[in-house]
Amino acid sequence: CAVYVFKMWQDNPKDLDSKLYRTFFIMVGLSSFFGGLTHLFAHYLDGISLRVLTWSLLGVGVFTFELATVRKNFKKKVRQILFPVFVFQLIAYFIALYNYMNFNVVIVNMLLGLFAFIVPIEMSTFFKSKNRGAFFIALGITLTLGSAAIHILQLSPHKWFDHKDLANV
Repeated sequence: CAVYVFKMWQDNPKDLDSKLYRTFFIMVGLSSFFGGLTHLFAHYLDGISLRVLTWSLLGVGVFTFELATVRKNFKKKVRQILFPVFVFQLIAYFIALYNYMNFNVVIVNMLLGLFAFIVPIEMSTFFKSKNRGAFFIALGITLTLGSAAIHILQLSPHKWFDHKDLANV
């Protein structure tokens, strides 16, 4: 994540779209870092507080990715309609997250934001303009389905390296 943030910052330090994408990568990077610490210290500390931090960062990351995708692909009128939808989604996400304290809330938010919204838009962009960047965005998001499947199916290779650990790898 840090490589992409640095590269985007070098290429377009003041561009709003670039800032939104950078924010997404920063949130995902921090979430992964704190997620790793959570799993590392889960046997020694109450892991729920760190989990909520990592899950909150992912929610903000999905929100900024949605905003960047809308800014890149739609005119102002459509952006004005979709922005309140994304704000509502983010608020609903935090309400559900803090009420249920369950990773399934994160999975649902990512399915809605990334797979149901961003992937179809990026694939449409790719087929219309042959923009390879749009294809790789869609492919990268789609590859994360493997991590979700590991978590949902609880594929655990060992009791000390369970599905939660494997899904983060």
